[in-house]
Amino acid sequence: MAIRLPSHIHRARSGVLHFRIAIPPDLRQHFVTRELYRSLQTASVRDAEPHAQRLASLFKGIFNGIRQETMPDDNSSPKAPFDRERVLEFTRQAKRLFKLVNKIEEQEEEILAMHQVRRKERRQHERELELVMRSSHSTASALVATTLATVAGAGSHAGAAVPEARPASPLFVRTGRRLQARPACG
Repeated sequence: MAIRLPSHIHRARSGVLHFRIAIPPDLRQHFVTRELYRSLQTASVRDAEPHAQRLASLFKGIFNGIRQETMPDDNSSPKAPFDRERVLEFTRQAKRLFKLVNKIEEQEEEILAMHQVRRKERRQHERELELVMRSSHSTASALVATTLATVAGAGSHAGAAVPEARPASPLFVRTGRRLQARPACG
């Protein structure tokens, strides 16, 4: 069963989605074709739908602008003939605006991707830092134990008192999500 595509979106044989809008019958005399067709440069309906909606509202505005230019008001004299150059300039401005909106959206997506990469790198850095802190704590404990054993071995020959072995305090203390250096004891 085929999925129904949103209004103004049509899929080409290649799979790329296109925007398509029929030119209203009362305005066809001003155009060469009966419909406007433009590639949305994506195969994703989710990505194409907002662009198609923007284009539809843009072209409906153009059609209304042409109607206002060519059709007389109820209580006034007939308006001047249709100014094709003015409509073409309006269309060019609309295309530039559409390109700028696309560029802004692409930049926003790039920024979000960079933020995600940065968060991932920060989490990885915190994990690596925690591992280093654990290994340095165990290395310091082993060094203290070795030193105490050496002193105890040397002290037993001289009859000196052996100092009591204490576990080494960690160099860093976790406060919330951060690791902070423990202040040096006097």
